[in-house]
Amino acid sequence: MLAALALIAAGLVALGGSTPASAVDNVVPYCSDLPTPPCLVSFTRNGSKVASDQYRVEWQEQMPGSGFYSWFVEHWDGAVWQTSMGDGEYATVFTTEFDFGTFNPRTFGALGHPQGADPVVWTPSTDHHLIQISASPIAESIGCSHPTPDTTSCPYTADSDVPGLLYEVVNNGDWIGDTYAQHELSNGTYNFRNTDIGEATPLLGTDAAGNPTMVFQLANAHETSTHETFYGEQHVRLPNDLLRVELGIPDPDTMIWSSLVATVSGSTTGDGTLHITPETGHDAMRIDLTNVTFSARKVTIKVGVIKPTAPTALTGKRKTSSTGFLDWTKSLPRGARVTGYQSKCYTPGTTSIITNTWNSYTYMTVKGLKAGKHYSCTVRARSKVGYGSWSTSVGKL
Repeated sequence: MLAALALIAAGLVALGGSTPASAVDNVVPYCSDLPTPPCLVSFTRNGSKVASDQYRVEWQEQMPGSGFYSWFVEHWDGAVWQTSMGDGEYATVFTTEFDFGTFNPRTFGALGHPQGADPVVWTPSTDHHLIQISASPIAESIGCSHPTPDTTSCPYTADSDVPGLLYEVVNNGDWIGDTYAQHELSNGTYNFRNTDIGEATPLLGTDAAGNPTMVFQLANAHETSTHETFYGEQHVRLPNDLLRVELGIPDPDTMIWSSLVATVSGSTTGDGTLHITPETGHDAMRIDLTNVTFSARKVTIKVGVIKPTAPTALTGKRKTSSTGFLDWTKSLPRGARVTGYQSKCYTPGTTSIITNTWNSYTYMTVKGLKAGKHYSCTVRARSKVGYGSWSTSVGKL
């Protein structure tokens, strides 16, 4: 099998679906030798410093002033420097740490298995930004051409298997806007994957119903040179600021798994596994797509259910002939904090309904009851995005 071994960390910018095929002879110096950023602070293999006569790092700025930097590793095979890592490196963890000076690399990603997150560290004393990315190499088979993002067939071609690469890119976030504040929204965004891509940035737009969306486009040969099926994966981290501004979620730190909906186009039933989980600390949401077959896919992310959950364990007690008391277990936020509650009480067999609104406490006094009448009550939570569902439990007054 000629499947390539690739470890690519790519910032969320368009890569044009290609990877460097050879060195550009622009070796990154170690900061200890030439402390002018960008320089290499360290480069390790399974925690040990690599031998400089076995590995070296090449780098380039895509366009002057673009805020788009890429670098890749060359390996000495005994005769020439080349980018192939070999299939013996699948379990290896490579870590690169760069000093970018005052340049702030807000977004990044990887073709590989991530071994950490949030790699950008700002050092106040020097005003320098360090970026450290750790990942394990993966098998990769790329080289298909996709005229449109919706192409679903990509036959294997002779150049689909490429040499293994350790290739990384970071970006200052200028894909999201023109100002510093807009760039800052993307701070901490990453996109790890083992697929060739047409665009690495999420395409910000709307669906047919006018709902805001983020779309990631992925592409790859659907089989290797030996006709084995290629299985892809993608791991996306979306920071809260990006979700709040671009998807309109008021309080992203309260989101649960159902607060976002992610769908994969072009896939068949049972093709791949998709998980959405809040990050520990609730600073971001993570989308993990694994075991999906290719050729072309679009991963579309949009808002799911962000209204509060329904209150539970509702109980009621009559206080006077015209008032009653309701008590319940609080509703849980799913992207918008609970700002209050509303009760609805009715006499069974009639159409008369009495409503009361209340603050965020989990109890309220119901007013407007009629003497001699019995009431059944339900409660729902209120948030910035509207009311949640009515409670299924009923309080009797």
